[in-house]
Amino acid sequence: MKIFEKLLSKEIIKATGGSEDSIKKINVFDDTIEHAENEIKELENTKKSMALELINILQYSDLVEIKKYFDNNIIYDWFVNIPDEKGLTALMIASNKGFTEVVETLLDCGADVNYKTEKGFTALFLAAFGGNLSVVETLIKNGAEISCTNDGISPLDIAWQGNHEEVEKFLIKVSPPEEAKKYVDRGVAKFPSDITGAIVDFTKAIGLNPKLCYPYYYRGVSKSMLKDPQGAIEDFNIAIELKSDYAIAYTSRGMAKSTMGDKLGACKDWEYASALGEEKAKQLIQLYCKQ
Repeated sequence: MKIFEKLLSKEIIKATGGSEDSIKKINVFDDTIEHAENEIKELENTKKSMALELINILQYSDLVEIKKYFDNNIIYDWFVNIPDEKGLTALMIASNKGFTEVVETLLDCGADVNYKTEKGFTALFLAAFGGNLSVVETLIKNGAEISCTNDGISPLDIAWQGNHEEVEKFLIKVSPPEEAKKYVDRGVAKFPSDITGAIVDFTKAIGLNPKLCYPYYYRGVSKSMLKDPQGAIEDFNIAIELKSDYAIAYTSRGMAKSTMGDKLGACKDWEYASALGEEKAKQLIQLYCKQ
């Protein structure tokens, strides 16, 4: 209790005719509260000190030293989630270093698998960054959010950027199919300034949901822009297999065929697209197929 509050309580007692005995009781009460506040502060400092000791052990020691630490110390849930000055918890450090058994132990001790830094990073991000497949599997098994993002970046992106193929394949395998739409939208947003980046996102979307026609179509368009008509046709073929009335895909495939000198095939695609109501296909027929 603050000094001002102490004086105020005493003045109120005096003003209302309170006795000296009442004031003594207030003093005792104030001292008790102050003692409790000091104990709370001391406890908080102890918790932080124990958390930092654990984090430092994980950060700078080998597995032999880490095992000794765990054998000789109890990890409590009331300090295991306290971060260091960078915002990283013990679980994040262990995940980044690939210490699977340590990760399992920390989770058993109450570590929050989805604890986020101010920037939105979780242990799963750091495991993906380190390319640690067994840790990634362990975290997801224990409820890690696969779809968590940080400014539009996901653990799958982190694995891809680090060229960690096994982690990337696993994350694609276990991610929900609806995640594909996020990558399609992000790929479209990259047009036309970053076509290569767009292709990467469309490819991820296909991995997440291979039955979705749109990422094949958009990837085909991207390949056409990179002067790869054969690759574009292959993607348009799949898009059309998945959606037989995909008019614009027929139009785009016809354009790719025209680029490769297949006028007959191009006109056939445009005629089909025109029958589906595609206006651009009608214009292309007039320009190239009525000669």
